[in-house]
Amino acid sequence: MTRALLSRCIAAALLAGCASAFRTADRAFESGDYARAAAGYRSVLGRSRSGEGADRALFRLALVHALPSSPLCDAARAEELLGEVIARFPSGLYGAEARLVLPLVQRIGELQETLEEESACATALQSTVDASAARLHESDAALQAKDEELARARASLTESRERLHRVESELEALKRIDLRRRP
Repeated sequence: MTRALLSRCIAAALLAGCASAFRTADRAFESGDYARAAAGYRSVLGRSRSGEGADRALFRLALVHALPSSPLCDAARAEELLGEVIARFPSGLYGAEARLVLPLVQRIGELQETLEEESACATALQSTVDASAARLHESDAALQAKDEELARARASLTESRERLHRVESELEALKRIDLRRRP
């Protein structure tokens, strides 16, 4: 009789601990503290992997990994956990919910992969744009240097033409003087 009473007390204590862990994990989940929620659900599963509440804890843990806003977001892990819920609790409420959620999680995983690929592509394109912009800047600088060189050459040419015109004028003046001196 004492042994039976002791067993019942231990079972009641474990259930009370599970209920408390569930409440803590659920509050963390609802407030968006997914890391703390995951720890709480793992604690429940550690105490009773197949007992009362294991289906709910496993399902909620899968959701923690499925939510894109969760720092623990991992679609593959969520799929694995949802598959475990379906396999272990096929006729239960959470088994049915897992069957509904699993295709959505799979789609999220596909979209995340696509997003990662597109992000990598966008990063590569941005690198190309940055390199092109750098080359354009270099070309603009070289063009500006050539424009300045051309402006200096034009100024030099204008100065040379003016000197040539003065020399031609002086030469004409000297010719006229020379022609007047001749007998």
